[in-house]
Amino acid sequence: MKKKKLFIWTALVILFSLLMISCSKDSSTEPDDNEPLFTEFYGTPTITPSAIFTNEATDVTIRASISANPDLMDDGVNLVRVDADNNVIEAICQLYDDGNLTNGDEILGDNVYSAIHSFNLASTGEIRLRISATTMDGNDEIIDYSDVFLLMAVDNNGDADYIEVSTMQENIGNTFETNLENSDIETALEETYNWILLQPGIENTEMRENGIMIEYENGIIGGIMVYQADEQGEIDTKGWSSSKRQDHHSLDLKYQTRGDNNKITPRVTDEEDVIGNNNILIWAPFEAAFKTDMRPSLETIIDNTEQEVNLVTMADAECSIASLYSLTDYGLVIFDSHGSEGKELGTGEEVTNWTFLQNYINLLLKRVAIWTNVKVGYNGGVAVKKDIFVIRAPFISSLPGTFQNALIFNGSCESTMNSDLKDAFLSIGAKTYFGFDKVVNTTFCKNVCDDIVQDVVVDFKNTGDAFTAGQNDPQSPNALFEMYGSEELHYSMDLINGDFEYGNLTGWSRSGDGRVITQLGYIGPTQGSFMGIISTGLGYTTDSGSIYQSFRVPENDYQLSFKWNFLSEEFMEYVGSQYQDYFKVSIIDNEGYESVIMYKDIDGIAENYSPYLVSPDIEFDVGDVYATGWNTFSYDLAFYTGQIVTIKFTSGDVGDSAYDTAILLDEIKVGEDQ
Repeated sequence: MKKKKLFIWTALVILFSLLMISCSKDSSTEPDDNEPLFTEFYGTPTITPSAIFTNEATDVTIRASISANPDLMDDGVNLVRVDADNNVIEAICQLYDDGNLTNGDEILGDNVYSAIHSFNLASTGEIRLRISATTMDGNDEIIDYSDVFLLMAVDNNGDADYIEVSTMQENIGNTFETNLENSDIETALEETYNWILLQPGIENTEMRENGIMIEYENGIIGGIMVYQADEQGEIDTKGWSSSKRQDHHSLDLKYQTRGDNNKITPRVTDEEDVIGNNNILIWAPFEAAFKTDMRPSLETIIDNTEQEVNLVTMADAECSIASLYSLTDYGLVIFDSHGSEGKELGTGEEVTNWTFLQNYINLLLKRVAIWTNVKVGYNGGVAVKKDIFVIRAPFISSLPGTFQNALIFNGSCESTMNSDLKDAFLSIGAKTYFGFDKVVNTTFCKNVCDDIVQDVVVDFKNTGDAFTAGQNDPQSPNALFEMYGSEELHYSMDLINGDFEYGNLTGWSRSGDGRVITQLGYIGPTQGSFMGIISTGLGYTTDSGSIYQSFRVPENDYQLSFKWNFLSEEFMEYVGSQYQDYFKVSIIDNEGYESVIMYKDIDGIAENYSPYLVSPDIEFDVGDVYATGWNTFSYDLAFYTGQIVTIKFTSGDVGDSAYDTAILLDEIKVGEDQ
């Protein structure tokens, strides 16, 4: 009798438990195992080039990064053309994740889909493009779409336009020089302006504070900019200052920082105000011409920082249009250049027939303009006259990639007079923008830049604390130093983005092949949606990769740990040979001393980790790929407590570069529960 009652009671308990589980499942917000997954696009797809000539077949590379989705159809990722209402007009081509460079794809199975398609457009204008991703739900297709991106088409009249524009630019310069013989700079510019108004082929003419801008009927923007030398023949201001000019009425100081009036998205978390990497660019196209050279003092200041930085400097002719295509790789950019009204920024690249044709599409799209750059001697007369390229806001907006919370110091004249350049930088991921409302003298520009770099790079202050409102150049025309964007932007002293869940390398600086991916074949992150990868050179990249980040080691919780997975084509054929690709992890202290805390090469891994074959699901280049699987490494950083150190992950070749190696990274932690 007792056994029967026990049986009944047990059955009731089980039935009740099953009922509760069923109810729990019915009310759960988690998707059912059979529910189809939707495809998420990470960012807007990229297109290179983004503009082509009409009636000329041109290969264009398209790439899109998407989420892992087992329901994705084999031929499910495609480029489509859409109308103004985003209705699909036509399917153009398929994108592949096959590691085949002929398709533009670099890594098999990383969920970056690529295609190289030949476009031949008959008319000028733009076409609207999207990527579609098709998954199956039973017999039903589910299609998800990326953001819209554009391909521009322009007519190729480069040779004729070069003759027209270069001839007119030369005539403008000569006219100004003739007028200057019998008058001052202001009068000579006014007389030149009146002469331009009478010339054919001119669409618009605009008198500027330090020159004249014109728009040709072919759409190209040109003009003349004037600068006056001092007694030593040097340029002490980054523009010429007219005594007749009215003061520029800048924004009130209370509107010059982050806030609704600047239409900048307010800060949500502290990490959103962290400068994205430790790459610093000093870009000085007029270093040889300016009286005060900003670079030496900046180099000295930056050299004193405790964090590991990658400082790149470019001067004079090095500062070309092409040198700016990688601008979004930098966390801090310092421009030491000529500028005009916050609309243009001078380069060091001279205009020739060859460079005109190289930049012709940029000229037609008004991303780039031409200045006849004129240096007037201290006692009058033209000392230097040459045509140079200048960049405009549309060039910044069209840059590939986005900034990772960059700080921009635009040390050119009138760099905040209008919002064009400022808004362009902030729209693609810069967080704080410094500049001047008028023509600025080189010494004042250098001094305030030194102060900002000292405070932000060396003393780790945020931009608001580094900036002193109300600073005016003591020399005429007394330019006001201004700041826009975030007051909280700073270098982080905590290790950030160690799980790579930002979806990019924010917090990390990179050399060679380092990136963030969602998957490698069937290998996914140990958590979340993303993981890091460094390699000896996958796809188009030939340089071995490393990523590094500086941080302050906590006083009481100083354990370092990370997950790693070593994959290589050198297994198993080259075990015991001279070919020893490696994975190295180092700690660099604030004096620059590097300590290797982990080193794994082919022989060591073969002996201790039993690598297993992962091909054909994962392939790199020339051989079968073996992997270790995910492993955890821990290290005690007690020796470094309170110090700023840099952790650096490096992949390297020994013997040759023919067989590739890649290391996956995830869950890099310091001072957290291990």
